[in-house]
Amino acid sequence: MSQLSLLLAVWCATAAAGVAQEVLRYDVVKNSRHEFTLDAEVHQTSSMGEADVHNTITSHHAIALTAVDDVLGKLTLDVALDTSNVTLNIGAIDNVLDARDSVVRQTGLSPIRYTILPNGTVVSALATGPTSRIAVEFSNPIGIVFPSTPLVQGASWTQTLTDSVPAAANGMLVYTRTRRYTVERFADTMGTRCVVLSLRGSSGNARGGSTLGDIELTLEGEEETQGTCVIELSTGLPVLIEASSSTSIRMAFVGMANIIVPMTIERRETLRRRR
Repeated sequence: MSQLSLLLAVWCATAAAGVAQEVLRYDVVKNSRHEFTLDAEVHQTSSMGEADVHNTITSHHAIALTAVDDVLGKLTLDVALDTSNVTLNIGAIDNVLDARDSVVRQTGLSPIRYTILPNGTVVSALATGPTSRIAVEFSNPIGIVFPSTPLVQGASWTQTLTDSVPAAANGMLVYTRTRRYTVERFADTMGTRCVVLSLRGSSGNARGGSTLGDIELTLEGEEETQGTCVIELSTGLPVLIEASSSTSIRMAFVGMANIIVPMTIERRETLRRRR
């Protein structure tokens, strides 16, 4: 082997070892502030008898994440929805009724205080003051739980999440979501070293019910999601997340009349880090 070939072999082995030592963790400096924007568009179609009802929701959110503390291996992060603009285009019925627009703007909502482990496992999430369901749903840019193994191209891991959401009349809706992340490549983005993850083959389901007078409502459905996540290696924070999902839901009303309402929801989201 020539000296040049030997040097190349040593360099390649060193580079591979360096990549193999990359273990993704959340590591943000105390009192540092990180800003994001989230744009989302949701299209919902439900079948009511012989007509379809169409609703569209578009939203833009400005999100701020502040590192509060780092004690005993646990990070405390305040995630605030600085502003939230939501446009509702609702109630369109095929050949019967045009949609109506309305705009919901929210500002000054209190942060959600997250305590997480370095890998992203959430220990607690508490509102620090007046907030809203919008804030809870949209304000978390730290949703990925990282694996304990080093990152190498082609490596993958699975994350399962279960959320409980209150429904009408003291009912409860339970979402179960499974996400599979795969390391596609490493890249330099916005002047920082990042890992690019694909989000593929994800599935989820929603099940729940409630009772309204003499009418019992049950709901079940499935969701498929795919997307791309660009994560900064030094902090674990996202630089860019683009995701789309398709959900099929069946609502059943049982009581004086038995009605089944199928519904489809198409959703696209883009989370960008501003600084």
